[in-house]
Amino acid sequence: SLTDVKQDPATGREEVTGVTETRWTPLVLNLLIGASIIFLKDILGQIPMCVLSGIFFYLGLAAMRGNEFLERVGMTLITDPAKMPASSPLTKSVSLPTLKKFTIMQIACLAVMWWIKGSPAAMLFPILIAALGPVRIVAGKAGWFTQEELNALDEQVETDPGYVYQAA
Repeated sequence: SLTDVKQDPATGREEVTGVTETRWTPLVLNLLIGASIIFLKDILGQIPMCVLSGIFFYLGLAAMRGNEFLERVGMTLITDPAKMPASSPLTKSVSLPTLKKFTIMQIACLAVMWWIKGSPAAMLFPILIAALGPVRIVAGKAGWFTQEELNALDEQVETDPGYVYQAA
C-alpha cells in the first residue's frame, strides 16, 4: 500500500493522512507467473539446469553488492585506518576498532543463529531472532558502543524508545 504522510509542524513527526491500497499489481503479477509455469511448462523444461543455476548465481552476487554487512566484514580485515575505503560513509562516522567490534558482534550472532538452526534446538530459532534487538540494546547500555556509534553502524529504529536518533 502507498501511504500519504504530512509533517506535523508542532512535533516535527510525520503523520499518516491516508493509505492507498495497491494489491492488484502483486496479484496480477503472481497470476501471470503461475500461468507461465502452467502453460509454458514444456518450453521452460527445455532450459538447461546449468543456465538456471548461472542466472540464480548471478542474481545472488548482484544482491550482495551494496550490502552494508558484507562491506563491514571486508573492512574488518583492514589493519591500517588510512586504507579504509573513502566511499563508505562509515569511515567518517566511526573508528576502525569500533567498526570491527560491532561487525564481530554481528558475526558472532550470525554464527549462533546458524548453529541453532542446524541443531535439535532449531525450534528456538524465532526466539533467537527476537533476541537480536535486546542484544543491540545491551551492547549500548553496557558501554560497548556510544549512541552515536550505534546510530551510524546500525539502522536507527524510531519506535525503540532507548535508541532514538539524537541530533547534536
